[in-house]
Amino acid sequence: MTVWLHDFPSEVREGSAGAGLFATRDLAANAAVARFEGELLAPSDVPVSEACHALVIDGETWMVPRTPARFVNHGCTPNCWVDDVTVRTLHPVVAGTELTFDYAIAGAAEYLADPAAFAWDPRWSFDCACGSALCRGRIDGYALLASAAELGPAVRVADVPGKGRAVFAARRIAEGERVDRAPVVVITAAQWPGIEGTALFDYTFEWGDDGQDAAMALGVGSLINHAYAPNVAFTRRYAEGVVDFVALRDIDAGEELTVNYNGDPADRSPVWFEVVE
Repeated sequence: MTVWLHDFPSEVREGSAGAGLFATRDLAANAAVARFEGELLAPSDVPVSEACHALVIDGETWMVPRTPARFVNHGCTPNCWVDDVTVRTLHPVVAGTELTFDYAIAGAAEYLADPAAFAWDPRWSFDCACGSALCRGRIDGYALLASAAELGPAVRVADVPGKGRAVFAARRIAEGERVDRAPVVVITAAQWPGIEGTALFDYTFEWGDDGQDAAMALGVGSLINHAYAPNVAFTRRYAEGVVDFVALRDIDAGEELTVNYNGDPADRSPVWFEVVE
């Protein structure tokens, strides 16, 4: 019988999401906290009960881990990452903290180079309960991580007759890619009457849990035009003071980026101006 050793500063405990792996002492960034070791199987041979624990080695091989690494839960704002088969901390971690990594993150440059290599297996899908303010909810596909240095500018701004300024894809943008994170200037309800009758009105968002305040996003996202069949969605992040704009589908270079100004991409409610498609 194979004995899998675990000589790392972590241990399995019960947490809010069931069994998880927790730090047993304070950890520095890049500390090794677990290692995946186990059986190598073809994806079709992995039992359904083990698919959620499996580590993809390549398209033809999955590992069914038998070490405590199998208990590292998903987190949408993780404190760890997987370096080959070793789980390492992303930043310093305090003793007693649950260790997590993002099960569904992919480098955008790698994805764009070979999308087929990132096929999602339905057995991996689940409803996330990580509790993060940035929780993505249903995990049923890869989120893309990219830097401007990797991919180059994602968008450009140009004038469109009859619509004014608009935002276009400067290169192919993949589904799930964040095209802009715009910091905001909050306009309180008391200040709003001074804005309402100006050109700035069209560039503001409702803000706050009660929607009483407004905010102006300081980024190209403010220039994205409205459409009832948008290719981009926006998310207000009140605690961070930003608005994120994320692609709803793959967007080809040269295609105009659009959002539904009602917030929900499927909301067909009338807006305050005549829509030009």
